[in-house]
Amino acid sequence: YSLNNSQPAAQNQFTNLVPGTYIVDVLGDNGCNASAVVVVEAPDLVEISLEPTATINLGYSYQIDATVNIPDTEIASVSWTPSTGLDCDTCLNTEATPFNTTQYQVLVVSDAGCEARGNLQLIVDKTRKIYAPNIFSPNENGNNDVFTIFADPFTVVKIKSLQVYSRWGEQVFEQKDFTAGDIATGWDGTFKGQKLNPGVFVWQAVVEFVDGKEELFTGDVTLQR
Repeated sequence: YSLNNSQPAAQNQFTNLVPGTYIVDVLGDNGCNASAVVVVEAPDLVEISLEPTATINLGYSYQIDATVNIPDTEIASVSWTPSTGLDCDTCLNTEATPFNTTQYQVLVVSDAGCEARGNLQLIVDKTRKIYAPNIFSPNENGNNDVFTIFADPFTVVKIKSLQVYSRWGEQVFEQKDFTAGDIATGWDGTFKGQKLNPGVFVWQAVVEFVDGKEELFTGDVTLQR
């Protein structure tokens, strides 16, 4: 076998050819020869469409939808780096939940060996947000009877501690390791079983977030009867 008048060899396979037109010669033992013209076409270049940037709040997810210009049946492999926060690092479409701003890159390889890369910078807004009412009225009417800390459940793991102090610095309430917004664990305006008089109280809370960070928040709340 000979390719483009090269030195004949017993090997009948020719690999790593660039696109173009080739003449294949077959030499028989009986002195008979045959030739054929073969056209090697260039494979389609792989192209990836992907949003370059996106922003999510801490604890939330982003749906990544990458598309390519070749059929799925012609895709040899898909790989994302890093895989941190991804529910599938070998899929074109995947959900990302990183706790830090991350630069993702996807590599797509076609069956023909062509490669394409796409990049996505996923920005994580790590603004620490909680909400605490500045007034409550524990008069047992079912409305605003308890003071507690509220927060986004996707962002906050738990309230590690909540303390409330009187204007003289005496601790009148403490609760540890509870879910944000849980009324059952909040302060009902009593101290040692006695209803406290109306007034302004100071509170502080240590909050644990989904990325493992803890932060101290402080404020004041008015008890009204």
